[in-house]
Amino acid sequence: MLPRFSAAVIKSRARPAGNRRWASTHSAPKRSQIFAPTTFEEPSDAQIPSHRLLLQAGLVKKTAAGIYTYLPLGLRVLEKAIKIIDEEMKAVGGQKLSMAKLQPSTLWKKTNRWSTTGPELVRLQDRKGEDFCMAPTAEELVTDIVADVVHSYRQLPVMLYQIGEKYRDEMRPRYGLIRGREFLMKDMYSFDTTQEAAHSTYERVVGAYHRVMQRFRLPYIVAEADSGNIGGNKSHEFHALAAVGEDTLLTCPKCGQYTANVEKARGRVSRPLSLPEERTRHKITTMDQFLALFDHPERAPMQCTVFVMDDKMNEPVLVITPHGETVNEYHVKSAFPNNKMTFQPYDQVRNIVNKAGHGSLKIVFDNAFQAPAGKTSAAYEWIQDIVKVCESGAKQVSFGDYRYTKVGDVCPGEALVPGCKTDGVLEERKGIEVGHCFYLGTKYSEPMEATFQDPNRVSIPIEMGCYGIGVSRILATSIETSHDKYGIRWPDSIAPYRAIIVPIGDASEAPNLMAKAEEIYSAIAKEVPTLKDDIVVDDRIGENPGFRMKEAQLIGYPLMLILGKEWKKSGLIDVEDRQTGTKAKMSEKDVVELFKKRDAALEL
Repeated sequence: MLPRFSAAVIKSRARPAGNRRWASTHSAPKRSQIFAPTTFEEPSDAQIPSHRLLLQAGLVKKTAAGIYTYLPLGLRVLEKAIKIIDEEMKAVGGQKLSMAKLQPSTLWKKTNRWSTTGPELVRLQDRKGEDFCMAPTAEELVTDIVADVVHSYRQLPVMLYQIGEKYRDEMRPRYGLIRGREFLMKDMYSFDTTQEAAHSTYERVVGAYHRVMQRFRLPYIVAEADSGNIGGNKSHEFHALAAVGEDTLLTCPKCGQYTANVEKARGRVSRPLSLPEERTRHKITTMDQFLALFDHPERAPMQCTVFVMDDKMNEPVLVITPHGETVNEYHVKSAFPNNKMTFQPYDQVRNIVNKAGHGSLKIVFDNAFQAPAGKTSAAYEWIQDIVKVCESGAKQVSFGDYRYTKVGDVCPGEALVPGCKTDGVLEERKGIEVGHCFYLGTKYSEPMEATFQDPNRVSIPIEMGCYGIGVSRILATSIETSHDKYGIRWPDSIAPYRAIIVPIGDASEAPNLMAKAEEIYSAIAKEVPTLKDDIVVDDRIGENPGFRMKEAQLIGYPLMLILGKEWKKSGLIDVEDRQTGTKAKMSEKDVVELFKKRDAALEL
């Protein structure tokens, strides 16, 4: 039986006790009633501005290392970000669902990720001893769902997405919401019949990601990226540009078309190959002479790194790079896919190479050893003689990009950027990864047996893609890219509240001031309905005006409307724009028009 309450009790529950100030029939949210424990004290464990401001502005509260509770203001930001993501994902055909956060190991074992994923995977057992993990992602689970439901080409394409908590047991969680152990993420998965259709879906989703980032008003850049543990052979990262970014990006400012994560980047050397003259005088005529070059790496004219494939111990890969360069293991593994590899300097695994024999060696030279078109030198000719020796003695010899590209290298040009004819010098940028798109192909559909029958009743693995956005990271990243010494500078699109009205006066003026503040709020909400309940009135008239305005700057309301001396004198409202810092005196009518324009701009 439902409990019964008297009319008096029901009335008393309509507004929290002790906060019944200046109520009206269409009351604006009041600052005194918002649970936002702000502070101007510096948090002891905050390392970067966004972490500090998240805590100071009362947006989040730390629960444990890398785990945070979202307080009302922080949750409002997340809800607005989610609304934008929902709109853009649904616009490209995404359908929202909610998948289990607790996933059985049986699914992960089908793709071998249960054994290959490291300690960052949160694992646990139930009382029966069955293994589970707390979801860091959901490729296996969503593929299992689709495999059970989709059987015909007529049921494709399908795009499914969710927004929910994910978990990673980070060894060193840091920077607040930038790198946590529990985080909110949007992950979407696409299922298509052909590679062409999958690539078309990929491009549509990338377009949607551009719109999401633009609506968040983030300064962002898109970079080619390595697919990592997710897999696939095509991926792009969306990075918000910030000095504290953990990702290093290389970009060509001259053509403006090439940007890549340093792990994926490919560039041309900026200067000709140079080798000690005393080395190039000694001609290499045998494989033994070639391998002897690396017996003493500190004196070697080049360096040799040996990659050993676990399932092909007798076919080591020798990667030859210029002295002093760092071998890019991502590029090597990309050249030899589907092989688990370990690598060591040549002098430490010489016995493996000797045991394999020259005829089993695969030798790859970095492109830095290839002479530019129409140019040559003693160094290039010496290398070319070595290549001929290797070609006659080794199993396989080839060239490729096997060193880490670095600042100062030259843009890859037309090799990777169609139509680019520049020789721009690559520059470094720091970014916070907020989104990532992957083309997966059949990496998950084949082991999970997610297939469909084509019109000829032939069973074919489904082509897949996956697409993530770090929703909770957006909250921190927006602050990191837009703040000043006073506090946060939210964009209108995801600000916890779009504005705050601050009436200033003494206790005797409070009733009139609050009535006017409510009147202004109602006028704005009437003309711009989306602003209903999105403008706060600071009803703490008895408190210090300087503190109230300072707190408003800390929280970062995009607009602050002050009913102060100017309003009492001429009826004009002092309007402060938090993003630009501009101030203006405006009539009530002009204020309403300002909100109309800003609201219309959100749709652009």
